[in-house]
Amino acid sequence: MLALLVEDVTLIKQRQLTVAVRFRGGAITTLMLPRPLTAQQLRATHEGVRRQIDALLDEYTDAEVAHILNQRGLRTGAGDAFDPVSVQWVRFSAKLDSLKDRLLAAGWLTSKQIAARIGVSRTTLARMRAGGRIKGRICNRLGEWLYWPPALPRPEFATTDAHVAANCDGVGEDLSREMTVLLAEHTDAQVADILNRRGLRTGAGDSFDPITVQWVRSSARLESLEERLRAAGWLTPTQIAQRLGVHRSTVADWRDKGRICNDRGEWLYSPPRQLVPDGKTPAPHAATDDEGSSTAGGAV
Repeated sequence: MLALLVEDVTLIKQRQLTVAVRFRGGAITTLMLPRPLTAQQLRATHEGVRRQIDALLDEYTDAEVAHILNQRGLRTGAGDAFDPVSVQWVRFSAKLDSLKDRLLAAGWLTSKQIAARIGVSRTTLARMRAGGRIKGRICNRLGEWLYWPPALPRPEFATTDAHVAANCDGVGEDLSREMTVLLAEHTDAQVADILNRRGLRTGAGDSFDPITVQWVRSSARLESLEERLRAAGWLTPTQIAQRLGVHRSTVADWRDKGRICNDRGEWLYSPPRQLVPDGKTPAPHAATDDEGSSTAGGAV
């Protein structure tokens, strides 16, 4: 029946479908129709759902986002429940950053980075996190941890490293000068104790601890007590023992000539012109040069 009415049909595919119908009587009718969706488009997640995923990824992992979307009764474009893989696919197709990417961009550090920055092992870092001494959070379904650097303000007020000292008590230059003076004579733990007794607090409002002091030192490029003593010529037990030709156990008897240089209890010694343990005298031909090096061939 239709063939008796229609002479021919012309179909033009552009952004829309143009359908030109010529009837046998000579009349022409043109229709503009939307192009049908592809199979991929038919299964695509709704734009409103993608916006919700983008907002949730500021605080949640892919698995947590999937759980929240399912609780809200939302479904994928195919009508299925969400799972971590489907959320990951939406992220990939919509070019959305993951929670880990967003946290790293905001200044959070990986376990390796924070351990290297504050000078502890990753095992110690895990104990610090468990004890509440450092803020950490899982950033993906693989169980990876990211850490917020100590002494920085809370994450919602993140700033650059250049302003770490300024955020510790509101007067960054004064704090830096005060720490510079204290670090000339005190370890990080001792500096933290002194700052707390003076009523100073970090930018997060917490008391200072050795890790916080170490982080501020690193950010403000302040040298530690150990670095200052080494620069002044102080030596380790091994170095002073080699310099004077004695055993390290002998050096331990000269603690009145040394001092603890860090929170690990390591000792440094000021090289003497002539340092002899009690009850011993140097060999008759022994002498020391201006740097304290023994010219004797044997042990002192």
